[in-house]
Amino acid sequence: MPKVSADYKAEQRLHLIRAAGRRITDVGFQKLVMLDVVEESGMSSGGIYGYFASKEELVAAVTKDVMRQLEVLLRRTLTSSPKPTVDALFGALLNEVEVLEQGGTRVSQLAVHVWAEATHDEGVRSLVMDSLHTARKLLADAVRKARKDRIVDRTATPDGVADTLLGLLMGYMMQRCVLDDVSPSGHLAGLQALTGTAKERVRLGPA
Repeated sequence: MPKVSADYKAEQRLHLIRAAGRRITDVGFQKLVMLDVVEESGMSSGGIYGYFASKEELVAAVTKDVMRQLEVLLRRTLTSSPKPTVDALFGALLNEVEVLEQGGTRVSQLAVHVWAEATHDEGVRSLVMDSLHTARKLLADAVRKARKDRIVDRTATPDGVADTLLGLLMGYMMQRCVLDDVSPSGHLAGLQALTGTAKERVRLGPA
């Protein structure tokens, strides 16, 4: 029998994770059963258990995957353009979400399921907390750099700004799941109106 390559195993594992993620967006974490993953992935139950010993192990992998996608999205946004304004950064984050969604990845709905599961599953909560702490640090570091370069007000609290931006992003993703008329441009215009940055822009981001 030919030896299965490490790359093939990694691809199959990701295939299973994404298949489980798609089913979770339809039925939620609690109603997910391994038969759902069998049907969605096209693999046998024996094949699936060769990668994941239990539903709990698969759920943890799905959680890590969706939070990793959001972290990649954030890192890409922070490095995409030099010294973006706060509202431009927020707009770029929302646009990155839309790119994933239009590409067929229901990242908003899956993320909301993950966050909901984190409210009562300690294992999922720990994974989500680790990812959100990383996101907060990335944003807070950008604020500190911007303060040093006199791009934002020196009285701005880095962690406070980071938490606010995270809250806005998570709120947008939640609204996107339940409302039909949510758009990046609408949220961006609202942020500009609230902060006055439509006229006086506050910069934030890497130099």
